[in-house]
Amino acid sequence: SCFSPVSSFRTVTNTTILISPDDNTLGIATPISFVWEERLDASYRFQLSLHKDFSEILLDTNLMQGNLSINMKSNNTTYYWRVAVIPLSDVLCPSNFTEPFMFTTNLAAPILLNPENEVVLEKNEAFLIWEAVEAATKYELQIATDTNFTENLESFVNIINTSYEKHSLNEFKTYYWRVKAL
Repeated sequence: SCFSPVSSFRTVTNTTILISPDDNTLGIATPISFVWEERLDASYRFQLSLHKDFSEILLDTNLMQGNLSINMKSNNTTYYWRVAVIPLSDVLCPSNFTEPFMFTTNLAAPILLNPENEVVLEKNEAFLIWEAVEAATKYELQIATDTNFTENLESFVNIINTSYEKHSLNEFKTYYWRVKAL
């Protein structure tokens, strides 16, 4: 017999490999740098969602490079991200999306209330107060004599209250303080 009429089919392009942030990363700081393995002659479709099934998509964008940096606006929020490869050639089909990776943004930074910035204390002790952060279970307080927190650094961890009383401060000294929610 004769051959049948010619028919064709195409295969999909292989997915890429997600690199960063790692899957199940907790407490990641913003801006977040998303990185995936780059492919030759390809562009990429990046998606970000609050849902693992991507039923609601926060960001859906096409990119020519294997990375993207995003300033996340929500603290202590879980996100999912995935990428598809789109070949630059019309002959090849786009890949399926990668399996999604999950990450959670860090807690908000506490707002420092007392003492007010640049105030001169009447005594050589300070009663430090900050606002509570939603979902925080404890705090870390740092006090130093320089803004880089490298000189005379004191660190107090696992504080469960939103205040700390610091005694025996040196006279005629400028101190800097900061608090991190945990």
